[in-house]
Amino acid sequence: MGKNKDFTTKGMIGYGIAGVGNAVPAGLFYAYFIFFMTTVAGVNPAVAGMVSFIAVLWDALNDPLIGFLSDTCKSKYGRRRPFMISGLIPLVIVIVLMFTNLNLAPTAQAAYFIVLNILFWFFFTWVDVPTIALGDALNTTYDNKTKCRTVWTICMMIGSIFGESLPPAIIDFIDQRLHNVSLSWFVMICVLAVMVFLAYFIAWNATRGLEVIPKADEQHQAVKFNFLKEYVTAFKNKGMRHSMLGVALVYMGFDMIPLK
Repeated sequence: MGKNKDFTTKGMIGYGIAGVGNAVPAGLFYAYFIFFMTTVAGVNPAVAGMVSFIAVLWDALNDPLIGFLSDTCKSKYGRRRPFMISGLIPLVIVIVLMFTNLNLAPTAQAAYFIVLNILFWFFFTWVDVPTIALGDALNTTYDNKTKCRTVWTICMMIGSIFGESLPPAIIDFIDQRLHNVSLSWFVMICVLAVMVFLAYFIAWNATRGLEVIPKADEQHQAVKFNFLKEYVTAFKNKGMRHSMLGVALVYMGFDMIPLK
């Protein structure tokens, strides 16, 4: 496959737009999810902190697993792009459900948000980790790959602004007209979920035919990699164990402080 002019325009910018898809869900989760659970859905703050803590623990297990599955993927369409498109619709659905108040009983509500958190981080990682890895698998020069990552970083910053600044503006705008807080949050999350879908879809479509497919012997070597052994080895690192303990203390402590 040639390194043509089309890549430097459509491919480079299209791939970079995925940075918006990366930043918006992360911004929503870290800035607003616990607030939504406690203030809109009425979840006990201690329960909300535990829900978020479980999600972070799952994400620690989930990230290397999805990376391994992507590395060992044998699809004729590539190792990265099939993950991008296959997990996109489930991701968007889960994002919307996470900020939808169903007025469930307390126990059912806690279970509902725990399941949604696990699904969110699973599908977000399913789409995002291969998307990030795709930047290095594009059939172009090192300089162009660097440009792709630069565009991705810029778009990620823009996405962070969208994910953290747009929700209050949209919610206030809708609530002033409908006087329904839950519905206002639902409209807001639908708008941002569409934004996430478009960002990843544009990146997937713009990189069509640009991913390098590894040779059979390279894929065979990847399959021989012992995922579980390497994962256990990582947790033998004292620094990682201390980091995990720090995260646990944060989520079990600060996130359980009742909101005023």
